Amino acid sequence: MKSLKIMCGVFAAVIAAAAACGGDGGGEGPRPPQAPVETPERLDVEDLSRSVVMVAPGIYEGRSFEPVASGSATIIDDSGLLLTNFHVVDPDSVGEYEDIGIYVAGEPEEVPELTYFGGLAAWDEEIDLAVIRITRNRNGIEIDASALDLDEIRLGSVDDLEIGAPLTILGYPAIGEGSLELTKGSVSGFVAGEGRKQAWIKTDARLAPGNSGGGAFDERGYLVGVPSAVYYVEELGLEGSGRIRPIDLAFELLEEAKATKAAVIPRPQQSSPDIYELDLPLLAAEDIGPGFVLGEEVFLTNEDRASWYLDPEEAIAFYEAYGRVGGVRRVFDNIDAAERAGDIPVFIFAQLDLYETERGAAGATSGCEEFLDTAWEFVTAVGFEFYEPEYLSDPMLGDEGCTFATEEIVSSPGEPPLLLAFTGFRQGNVLAVVGVLTLEEGMSYEGLAYLAGAQSDLLAYEMGLVAPPRQPPAPAAPPPPASPAGYSTPEEAIGVYMYGLGLGYSGDCYWTTEDDIGSYCSMLAEDRGMERLYLVGLAFSEAEAWILLEQFPDGSWAGIDDMAVEYDGWGNLLPCPW
Repeated sequence: MKSLKIMCGVFAAVIAAAAACGGDGGGEGPRPPQAPVETPERLDVEDLSRSVVMVAPGIYEGRSFEPVASGSATIIDDSGLLLTNFHVVDPDSVGEYEDIGIYVAGEPEEVPELTYFGGLAAWDEEIDLAVIRITRNRNGIEIDASALDLDEIRLGSVDDLEIGAPLTILGYPAIGEGSLELTKGSVSGFVAGEGRKQAWIKTDARLAPGNSGGGAFDERGYLVGVPSAVYYVEELGLEGSGRIRPIDLAFELLEEAKATKAAVIPRPQQSSPDIYELDLPLLAAEDIGPGFVLGEEVFLTNEDRASWYLDPEEAIAFYEAYGRVGGVRRVFDNIDAAERAGDIPVFIFAQLDLYETERGAAGATSGCEEFLDTAWEFVTAVGFEFYEPEYLSDPMLGDEGCTFATEEIVSSPGEPPLLLAFTGFRQGNVLAVVGVLTLEEGMSYEGLAYLAGAQSDLLAYEMGLVAPPRQPPAPAAPPPPASPAGYSTPEEAIGVYMYGLGLGYSGDCYWTTEDDIGSYCSMLAEDRGMERLYLVGLAFSEAEAWILLEQFPDGSWAGIDDMAVEYDGWGNLLPCPW
């Protein structure tokens, strides 16, 4: 396929994305608890203006963020949650986009400037409300929004309103067209609907298109609703009354948003639903290790993948020629665990692409093309350039054909270097790519090979190629020799050898769990027949030593030597000199 569009995003986009939290259109939920506050004597517009912002879904052109639409939103609490209308950020309404820009003004009379980025924490299409979570600053660096000292708003209730009550509407016009707009009016009535007595607040206040998602405040300065729509008297061509969603309808949605760390970019619903029915065996967080969580799961139709290329029709023709059905990608991270431990976070992606036949899958891997494209798409999607990698033939995973692995430093001007290592392989009619991204070498290549092996095993078990293994028990103490010569399994031999060095051993690294942290595990590096070379190291850490095992004529095993591993200046493991 041809070159990708360079649609630079930000590295933090890898970790911000998560599973979408769609609302169920339920009834009014419990009102969120709030600390007691003194009721203001009058509405303070300047104070309120600091809580109303502009939001703009947009795309990246080079390194520039370009809005495709805009609306308004209100800061709900100091954790970085904003309330807006769903139609402001609905990709089926505004078009597909890559990020949500949040524009803030220092003073009410100033034009807002791009200050933050975020994603959706929760939404409900039925009531046309959405909650945005601030996740990054204007440079794309992940931030803790609770440390920003945001001006949160006081929440009121539709129950406190009556016809004739004064309202103040705050919101922004279309992007680039001016500062915050204030209009005044009053409650002119209520509209029932969707099983609710007060589904809408009617108002005679003027509502401009950019006001959607902004704030409607009562005379005390309490947020009582979200300006959402304007209804017209069609026969006369005259503007009728504005419609405001009562804040009460958002309480359940806000609680849902607070219960998750999600910050996702929704996809258009017109994407083919068939891909969402794929049930492919893909790595899960528990397959990777302690501290890792699933940050994003994306289902990829042929149209989704083709949209990355300069010639989407050519890309789609490629997929159709080889019978690609669809695919799924998962992205994992250990950000929270790394932060607590003072380590560099690691980001892991795993993608499977399903083809109709094995022959089609094999054809798509010609010259490693599909594996390269998958890694290329992912790296470009998170805002980095991708340099031509080096082809390696080891480790051999899956069926015959193309096995691909590389370690590359990829970065864009002004960005920190990013280490990318990935491996791709085919099993039957499935193509798999597993990759690691980190700001430093947070995971060795052996760790990546281990993950790829785990993914290969998952596929093999699901496809019936091999029987599921049984976990070998980790010896608590040296077992007795199986024969005078040695021990019955290599793992037992390693356990005895490690015990002799005064070190605990938990068995094969594939089976280590969080309970094994602090003990050593082993991974087969090379099978030489009567000899086997293993790498050993602390569970979920880099390898520390080589251990050489020998098999005796009676079939038993024993450890015969060990040697510390060495790494080159780039942190790559050097081959064993034995």
